[in-house]
Amino acid sequence: MYPIVYLLLLAIAAILIGVVDGQYPSLDDLSAGGKSSIQCAYATHRASTSYTGPTFRIRRSSDSSEQDFYADWDGDLGTSLNAGGTSLTSWLSGSTGYVVTWYDQSGNARHATQAMTTTFVPTYSLVNKNVVFDSDDYMNSNSLCMTYGNAAYSTVTRHGTVTGAIYGFGTSSVSTGAYVSVRVLGSTYRISHGTNTFTDFGTTTSNAVLSITYATTGTMTRYVNGAGGSVSLGYTRNGVSGDSFLGYSYAGSSKLSGTLVFAFFSNIVLSDSDRLILEQITPTPVPTASPTFM
Repeated sequence: MYPIVYLLLLAIAAILIGVVDGQYPSLDDLSAGGKSSIQCAYATHRASTSYTGPTFRIRRSSDSSEQDFYADWDGDLGTSLNAGGTSLTSWLSGSTGYVVTWYDQSGNARHATQAMTTTFVPTYSLVNKNVVFDSDDYMNSNSLCMTYGNAAYSTVTRHGTVTGAIYGFGTSSVSTGAYVSVRVLGSTYRISHGTNTFTDFGTTTSNAVLSITYATTGTMTRYVNGAGGSVSLGYTRNGVSGDSFLGYSYAGSSKLSGTLVFAFFSNIVLSDSDRLILEQITPTPVPTASPTFM
């Protein structure tokens, strides 16, 4: 009986405080340094207990009405905190939902937006709980999500089936290290810092978590679903602040065709433990040990 009671208590606690079920990452689990380093956090789920704002602002295709929606830890959406109130499914009532704002959950209010009415605006998939870019869509992010000069950075993103750019920061300058771009090029990933300053790695796969860190020594680590390692680039960055995008990059004038689930941007080289927390490739196992009751 005690194990059953224990599991019931866990379930009730999860409902009351929104405990992550292991499928999606939580900023709360990062080290203090890792959490404070997060400059922008775009996620389709609630990613932090300290963030109580909306996850998306959605425009309804049937009448162009707009509404903020709040995600719970599983990525369900409603008009109040933790997917309460009216669900997105009910509100849309069969209409298409355009994502006009993807709110930043880092606490820095660096939201990604797209002010156009329908052109260039990604949509939200009710079935897959992700943001859909159709090869012509993109969102304007915030230049402060990325570092510049030769500063360190880390990014962790999760995508579905994709071709084209996942994100891009900086200027269209062709000088060495002037921008940061990550895109799918054929069957591999390409990280570009300017013309002829790039590195290719990994094999593209659907529903992948892509993690990248850059150190001031010109060393980069690159992981696809947790597999990868470090490489010496043979150059250092000279990043220039400029435009910032989700779903577009100046490298190859590339736009995204595919889906995004989350994108986290840090201004340090994240530790392996913090990187693994954000990747959340393997769901956290359910406790099996029976507690001792007094």
